[in-house]
Amino acid sequence: MDVLSGGAENAIQVMNGFSCDKRLSAIQAGQFYEDGYRFCLRGFYTEANKIQKSLNHEEVVNILNSGLAIMPVQNINKLNWKPSAKLARIHGEQLVKDAKALGMPAGLNLWCNITGLAGDVSIQDVIFYGNNWCDAVMEQGYIPALFVNSCIPLSGNQLFCYLNFKHFCRNHEQAPHIPELGYELFRNPIINEAGNRVYKYRLQLNQQGIGSTWLKKIKW
Repeated sequence: MDVLSGGAENAIQVMNGFSCDKRLSAIQAGQFYEDGYRFCLRGFYTEANKIQKSLNHEEVVNILNSGLAIMPVQNINKLNWKPSAKLARIHGEQLVKDAKALGMPAGLNLWCNITGLAGDVSIQDVIFYGNNWCDAVMEQGYIPALFVNSCIPLSGNQLFCYLNFKHFCRNHEQAPHIPELGYELFRNPIINEAGNRVYKYRLQLNQQGIGSTWLKKIKW
């Protein structure tokens, strides 16, 4: 396992960040920091043919050295797929394995980005998937978090009452309000930076005063 000069840190104030779909060089990461961004959401992908978009150690070091914090996201590159408890365990355990392989410590938020669900997926299927994914992540000391996209067929009340997630990102303009918790991450319009498709995000504390926990370089 590679060792990173970073540790888990709680985000306690409003900050701007971004996600992108290509690996960041040291120069690119530094430019984002100079432009006022303070964190980066970068993805692990579940499909082998998307390996070129997955995080590696060099990129994580580039991000941390720039002054940016980082939170990993699991993106599922499938269309019309059906969630299950078994698949959730596979996905969650793989994300934990990938995070540990990069030296990411326990205590971080690991984000689940569910897209491409089949149209006939039931609410119960999504609940089983979400909670088993949570279990797989929490068992290893990480904190599960969920991107709420338009394909997730749950209301705000159902997200709050039936899922074990306590951290949410409003990743679609029609995402429902979540009672008592609300969102701590909000996606803004897409931009393009030198051929890299970038989504801007705003981070804040949720309605209970709880924020995200990310990986940040340790200052000696």
